[in-house]
Amino acid sequence: DQSLSPVSPFYSVICGIGEIDVDSDRSPVLSSTSPLLRDCATKPYLLLDVRDSDDFNNCHIIGALNYPATMLSRCMNFETREMLAFRNRPNHIIILYDEDERIAPRVATILTQRGYDNVFLLAGGLKVAWKLFPKGLILGDAPPSLKVKPGKRPSGEKKCPSAFLGL
Repeated sequence: DQSLSPVSPFYSVICGIGEIDVDSDRSPVLSSTSPLLRDCATKPYLLLDVRDSDDFNNCHIIGALNYPATMLSRCMNFETREMLAFRNRPNHIIILYDEDERIAPRVATILTQRGYDNVFLLAGGLKVAWKLFPKGLILGDAPPSLKVKPGKRPSGEKKCPSAFLGL
């Protein structure tokens, strides 16, 4: 039957592939000239910012890629090419961070459940990175929640009464 031949455009639909060749878009292509391969060879880590795209575009650590946590809600194609290239690769790690460790631990747990063995968290997230390295590590302008001036307390933190300090 000509209508179901491998040449037929309907053949791939019947086989569940549809109009997109999923494998050609998703598998990491690691030719010797591939920038992805060069990154794997030169950098032993992949730094992923799991905040949404707007927050990432406003401020992120130099060298980080954006991987919004919402990507994990996909049943298929939840991984980027970079993630596939670094997944369980010997001597390579994937580092996740967010603003203050509210989202990244959940992302790390889900990735581990999906077979990743080399996922780590950046302790303290962007908040601690900004505090320790306010210049030279972070691109963009930090959100107001990260900007705490010396001597000032965040709005939710109360001043300790002097009676408790023994004064």
